Amino acid sequence: MTNRNRTRLYPPAPTAVCEAVARPIGVDASAEPAMGRAALQIGALIAALTASAWIRVYLPFTPVPFTLQTMVVLLAGHVLGPRRAMLGILTYVGMGMAGAPVLTGPIGPTFGYLLAFAATPWITTGIRNTAVAMTVATLFILSVGAAWLALWAGVSYAAALAMGALPFLPGDAVKTVIAAKIALHWRSRP
Repeated sequence: MTNRNRTRLYPPAPTAVCEAVARPIGVDASAEPAMGRAALQIGALIAALTASAWIRVYLPFTPVPFTLQTMVVLLAGHVLGPRRAMLGILTYVGMGMAGAPVLTGPIGPTFGYLLAFAATPWITTGIRNTAVAMTVATLFILSVGAAWLALWAGVSYAAALAMGALPFLPGDAVKTVIAAKIALHWRSRP
């Protein structure tokens, strides 16, 4: 048996198959490992958001629970980059809207916070000073969340701020400081 015939007995290498399939549809097959890594990173972000949503404390005067999601979202842009982080957050929200058990409950009073999460990676990575970026992002999340809460509850924006932002400022300040320290450490690693 010649070398040429022996080659025909074996299936082509996976990379060759990927290139043969990808080339006609205009996909760069060399990006396959990066796409797999991105999918794993986005999946890990969805898992972290889900776990942090289920660690929650309800306060008696507001329908919005205290969760650790804000800290996960603040870090996502630094760890994954803003595009992947936003894609992961939007996928998470979409899964929740489709009925997957990733959210703490049905979309309701917290929907505004979830929408604000998608823009947060761009804020946290777009401002040079990490502490300022994390603070601006936290205030953005709280203000958008309160705006949705006002619509959902049929109350004024001031009342929504009193229910859905002011009570969370101390806890969010702690989460912001921790996230900023982790982000600075992440950025300084080799």
